[in-house]
Amino acid sequence: MSAAWIPALGLAPIAITCFTRGLDIRKEKADVLCPGGCPLEEFSVYGNIVYASVSSICGAAVHRGVISNSGGPVRVYSLPGRENYSSVDANGIQSQMLSRWSASFTVTKGKSSTQEATGQAVSTAHPPTGKRLKKTPEKKTGNKDCKADIAFLIDGSFNIGQRRFNLQKNFVGKVALMLGIGTEGPHVGLVQA
Repeated sequence: MSAAWIPALGLAPIAITCFTRGLDIRKEKADVLCPGGCPLEEFSVYGNIVYASVSSICGAAVHRGVISNSGGPVRVYSLPGRENYSSVDANGIQSQMLSRWSASFTVTKGKSSTQEATGQAVSTAHPPTGKRLKKTPEKKTGNKDCKADIAFLIDGSFNIGQRRFNLQKNFVGKVALMLGIGTEGPHVGLVQA
């Protein structure tokens, strides 16, 4: 679910995974439900109070003290990007420093709901009016499980210099982070020519 678009502010919080990132939420404000028992040492969190959008929402919520590791409702607010995300150790999570990112978010205590969070939109039945209701087709969002492998070819000659080489290397690293590269997801290859 972390790579899919997630609707926001339904009647019940949207159930997310431990590793759903802020960039997976495309609304200014969203209520989500973090599961319990997430592995604290595996959270990827950048910043403190205001987090880079590549951070885990549940990790940021535990880091900020909004929820414990037993999970719970969280409200996510999208913010513009910024510079100098600080590294802070809080609530068992060591956040990482990041010099700059294009989008941010912050988290607060979510509103608990008596309804079960199913991760699906909640609909209500309308009384019959004598007219046939027009059925609107669901938008197809694509295959969430489709993995794309990417290869980068970078110039490793001495002509570009150490600074430009490091810029290329950092760019590839950030792309890999954005795509959620790992053993379970897509893979990235790097060829130095």
